[in-house]
Amino acid sequence: MIGVGVAAVAAIGLVLGYQQLQTTEGPTSAAASTTQSSSASPAADGSPTDGARPSVAARSSAATVGQAPSARTSQSAPASPSAPAGPSKSASATSAGGASTDTTVMADTTGPVYGDTANGLVTYTVEVMPALRDQLQPLLAVTDEVFGDGARGWTARGGRALQRVAEPDQAQIRIILASPQQVDDYCGDAGLDTSGLYSCWDGAHTMLNSDRWFHATAEFTDLAVYREYLVNHEFGHGLGYDHEYCPGPDEVAPVMQQQSISLQGCRSNGWPYPA
Repeated sequence: MIGVGVAAVAAIGLVLGYQQLQTTEGPTSAAASTTQSSSASPAADGSPTDGARPSVAARSSAATVGQAPSARTSQSAPASPSAPAGPSKSASATSAGGASTDTTVMADTTGPVYGDTANGLVTYTVEVMPALRDQLQPLLAVTDEVFGDGARGWTARGGRALQRVAEPDQAQIRIILASPQQVDDYCGDAGLDTSGLYSCWDGAHTMLNSDRWFHATAEFTDLAVYREYLVNHEFGHGLGYDHEYCPGPDEVAPVMQQQSISLQGCRSNGWPYPA
């Protein structure tokens, strides 16, 4: 009877362990780079294990593509499409020529429309924290490059149109370059662990880790390629795309793979639709 009891306890433990694994691990097979989820839930490049996702309880609700993402300070329901919202920490962005404050410095001009508006227009801002104001123009150059690429970028294949706006309250996605600690603060409020190393989408912002912006990772030999990946990957979360896995040794990594953690044997790639 004792032996039967021990076996039963062990079996229950295995079942519980399997159930816990199912709530923390990502998909078990690779998906096409255009696989899109129904909502733009918060997501981080950094996690305890590659592909791990925050628990359901830690994820905030967010609007689907074409709607305003939910505010970081109001995670229980999506924000209204007519009222994009941002958290108090960076709600008062200054223009590129403005004085340094405890808010962000942003590109103060409206950019061209990239892509076909027939399937909707997604608006975004380009911002940096004041200590990184000298990186505003380099970040602006990268976003213009990747979003303006109609063959390889997020506007390819008639998917959507993108446009930079000059006011945070007009933006559905806010791209912000920040220090590792600032990234941790924003992402942590969305229930994400970036560990001072990684970047995230927190439900309203693509928070880009400045250490990764300056130094990439050991597996990336080309900083320009990494920056393309960094912007496209986190922006992809804002559009509603989930993490993916390397499809096989020496294959091109999907842009939504967590390449900052590991290339998993794939070749680095910064594009949603690589040539």
